[in-house]
Amino acid sequence: MGGLISHAQWMKNPVYFFLTPAEKPCIERDVQAYHRIAQNTGGQVLLLENEESLGRLSNLVQSEGQGRALIESGSIEGDAGGRISRSADKTHSVLFPCDESVAVLLVTVNSELPRIKIFLTSPAVQNGVVSPTISLAHVTVFEVSTPVTGMWELRIPSGGYITYKIESVGEQNVEFSVF
Repeated sequence: MGGLISHAQWMKNPVYFFLTPAEKPCIERDVQAYHRIAQNTGGQVLLLENEESLGRLSNLVQSEGQGRALIESGSIEGDAGGRISRSADKTHSVLFPCDESVAVLLVTVNSELPRIKIFLTSPAVQNGVVSPTISLAHVTVFEVSTPVTGMWELRIPSGGYITYKIESVGEQNVEFSVF
Protein backbone atom coordinates (compact mmCIF):
# COMPACT_ATOMS: atom_id res chain seq x y z
CA MET A 1 0.00 0.00 0.00
CA GLY A 2 2.88 2.38 0.79
CA GLY A 3 4.15 2.00 -2.76
CA LEU A 4 0.76 2.93 -4.21
CA ILE A 5 0.53 6.03 -2.02
CA SER A 6 4.11 7.11 -2.86
CA HIS A 7 3.55 6.61 -6.59
CA ALA A 8 0.25 8.51 -6.58
CA GLN A 9 1.82 11.37 -4.59
CA TRP A 10 4.84 11.49 -6.92
CA MET A 11 2.55 11.58 -9.96
CA LYS A 12 0.31 14.14 -8.19
CA ASN A 13 -2.70 11.90 -8.88
CA PRO A 14 -5.50 11.85 -6.32
CA VAL A 15 -7.00 8.40 -5.81
CA TYR A 16 -10.80 8.16 -5.59
CA PHE A 17 -12.76 5.09 -4.55
CA PHE A 18 -16.38 4.88 -5.73
CA LEU A 19 -18.12 2.11 -3.77
CA THR A 20 -21.58 0.76 -4.54
CA PRO A 21 -23.70 -1.75 -2.56
CA ALA A 22 -22.19 -4.56 -4.68
CA GLU A 23 -18.87 -3.90 -2.91
CA LYS A 24 -20.43 -3.98 0.59
CA PRO A 25 -18.27 -6.87 1.95
CA CYS A 26 -15.23 -5.10 0.58
CA ILE A 27 -16.29 -1.80 2.22
CA GLU A 28 -16.52 -3.34 5.67
CA ARG A 29 -13.15 -5.07 5.34
CA ASP A 30 -11.05 -2.42 3.59
CA VAL A 31 -12.67 0.95 4.22
CA GLN A 32 -9.89 2.19 6.52
CA ALA A 33 -7.26 1.33 3.91
CA TYR A 34 -9.28 3.11 1.23
CA HIS A 35 -9.60 6.20 3.42
CA ARG A 36 -5.86 6.18 4.19
CA ILE A 37 -4.93 5.99 0.49
CA ALA A 38 -7.45 8.70 -0.47
CA GLN A 39 -6.37 11.03 2.33
CA ASN A 40 -2.67 10.68 1.51
CA THR A 41 -3.20 11.35 -2.19
CA GLY A 42 -5.81 14.12 -2.01
CA GLY A 43 -8.67 11.88 -3.21
CA GLN A 44 -11.83 10.66 -1.48
CA VAL A 45 -13.85 7.55 -0.75
CA LEU A 46 -17.41 8.07 -2.01
CA LEU A 47 -20.32 5.74 -1.20
CA LEU A 48 -22.84 5.48 -4.02
CA GLU A 49 -26.31 3.95 -3.88
CA ASN A 50 -26.00 2.39 -7.36
CA GLU A 51 -23.78 2.22 -10.43
CA GLU A 52 -25.79 4.92 -12.26
CA SER A 53 -24.62 7.43 -9.63
CA LEU A 54 -21.07 7.02 -10.88
CA GLY A 55 -21.93 8.80 -14.14
CA ARG A 56 -23.18 11.83 -12.23
CA LEU A 57 -19.83 12.14 -10.42
CA SER A 58 -17.53 11.61 -13.42
CA ASN A 59 -16.77 15.35 -13.78
CA LEU A 60 -15.50 15.41 -10.21
CA VAL A 61 -12.57 13.19 -11.15
CA GLN A 62 -12.12 14.42 -14.73
CA SER A 63 -11.53 18.01 -13.61
CA GLU A 64 -8.70 17.00 -11.23
CA GLY A 65 -5.29 18.41 -12.11
CA GLN A 66 -3.98 21.75 -13.29
CA GLY A 67 -5.45 24.78 -11.57
CA ARG A 68 -6.88 22.90 -8.62
CA ALA A 69 -5.98 23.61 -5.00
CA LEU A 70 -7.16 22.08 -1.77
CA ILE A 71 -8.60 24.69 0.60
CA GLU A 72 -9.53 22.27 3.37
CA SER A 73 -10.48 18.65 3.97
CA GLY A 74 -11.31 16.54 6.97
CA SER A 75 -13.47 13.93 8.58
CA ILE A 76 -16.02 13.85 11.36
CA GLU A 77 -16.45 10.75 13.50
CA GLY A 78 -19.84 9.54 14.75
CA ASP A 79 -20.86 9.42 18.41
CA ALA A 80 -18.67 7.64 20.99
CA GLY A 81 -19.10 3.90 21.29
CA GLY A 82 -19.68 3.47 17.57
CA ARG A 83 -23.31 4.58 17.79
CA ILE A 84 -24.66 6.45 14.82
CA SER A 85 -26.98 9.31 15.66
CA ARG A 86 -28.90 11.91 13.69
CA SER A 87 -28.97 14.29 16.61
CA ALA A 88 -30.19 17.61 15.23
CA ASP A 89 -28.54 19.65 17.98
CA LYS A 90 -24.97 18.76 16.92
CA THR A 91 -23.73 20.52 13.82
CA HIS A 92 -20.12 20.81 12.72
CA SER A 93 -19.23 24.14 11.18
CA VAL A 94 -16.27 24.57 8.82
CA LEU A 95 -15.36 28.17 8.00
CA PHE A 96 -13.05 28.75 5.03
CA PRO A 97 -11.86 31.74 2.97
CA CYS A 98 -12.53 32.28 -0.71
CA ASP A 99 -10.78 35.03 -2.68
CA GLU A 100 -10.98 36.44 -6.21
CA SER A 101 -8.52 33.86 -7.63
CA VAL A 102 -11.14 31.10 -7.23
CA ALA A 103 -12.99 30.58 -10.52
CA VAL A 104 -15.00 27.60 -9.20
CA LEU A 105 -15.54 26.49 -5.62
CA LEU A 106 -16.00 22.72 -5.36
CA VAL A 107 -17.22 21.13 -2.09
CA THR A 108 -17.73 17.37 -1.77
CA VAL A 109 -19.23 15.71 1.32
CA ASN A 110 -19.53 11.94 1.79
CA SER A 111 -21.62 10.53 4.64
CA GLU A 112 -22.06 7.07 6.13
CA LEU A 113 -25.72 7.84 6.83
CA PRO A 114 -27.95 8.40 3.80
CA ARG A 115 -29.59 11.70 2.91
CA ILE A 116 -28.25 13.99 5.63
CA LYS A 117 -28.78 17.73 5.10
CA ILE A 118 -25.53 19.53 4.26
CA PHE A 119 -25.52 23.34 4.05
CA LEU A 120 -23.06 25.59 2.24
CA THR A 121 -23.51 29.25 3.10
CA SER A 122 -22.27 32.15 0.96
CA PRO A 123 -21.06 35.39 2.54
CA ALA A 124 -23.01 37.32 -0.12
CA VAL A 125 -26.24 37.47 1.83
CA GLN A 126 -27.30 36.61 5.33
CA ASN A 127 -28.41 32.96 5.40
CA GLY A 128 -27.37 32.66 1.72
CA VAL A 129 -27.61 28.88 1.47
CA VAL A 130 -26.30 27.43 -1.80
CA SER A 131 -28.23 24.56 -3.43
CA PRO A 132 -26.25 21.36 -4.06
CA THR A 133 -25.22 20.64 -7.65
CA ILE A 134 -25.41 16.88 -7.03
CA SER A 135 -27.31 15.29 -4.16
CA LEU A 136 -27.13 11.51 -3.89
CA ALA A 137 -27.93 9.27 -0.93
CA HIS A 138 -24.41 9.44 0.55
CA VAL A 139 -22.69 12.16 -1.52
CA THR A 140 -23.42 15.88 -1.77
CA VAL A 141 -21.50 18.10 -4.22
CA PHE A 142 -21.62 21.89 -4.42
CA GLU A 143 -20.07 23.55 -7.48
CA VAL A 144 -20.15 27.35 -7.37
CA SER A 145 -18.90 29.34 -10.37
CA THR A 146 -17.34 32.75 -9.63
CA PRO A 147 -17.98 32.51 -5.87
CA VAL A 148 -18.27 35.66 -3.78
CA THR A 149 -15.09 36.53 -1.87
CA GLY A 150 -15.15 36.24 1.91
CA MET A 151 -15.65 33.60 4.57
CA TRP A 152 -17.87 30.68 3.55
CA GLU A 153 -19.41 28.14 5.91
CA LEU A 154 -20.03 24.43 5.49
CA ARG A 155 -22.49 23.02 8.07
CA ILE A 156 -22.60 19.26 8.56
CA PRO A 157 -24.86 17.49 11.08
CA SER A 158 -23.15 14.91 13.28
CA GLY A 159 -23.79 11.21 12.97
CA GLY A 160 -21.87 8.40 11.36
CA TYR A 161 -18.56 8.88 9.59
CA ILE A 162 -18.37 11.92 7.29
CA THR A 163 -15.58 13.20 5.05
CA TYR A 164 -15.44 16.55 3.28
CA LYS A 165 -13.19 18.22 0.74
CA ILE A 166 -13.21 21.92 -0.22
CA GLU A 167 -11.31 22.86 -3.37
CA SER A 168 -10.61 25.81 -5.60
CA VAL A 169 -10.59 25.38 -9.35
CA GLY A 170 -8.89 28.21 -11.22
CA GLU A 171 -7.28 29.07 -14.53
CA GLN A 172 -3.89 28.30 -13.00
CA ASN A 173 -2.49 26.69 -9.88
CA VAL A 174 -3.48 28.55 -6.72
CA GLU A 175 -1.58 28.29 -3.43
CA PHE A 176 -3.48 28.80 -0.17
CA SER A 177 -0.53 28.72 2.22
CA VAL A 178 -0.84 32.29 3.62
CA PHE A 179 -3.92 34.40 4.32
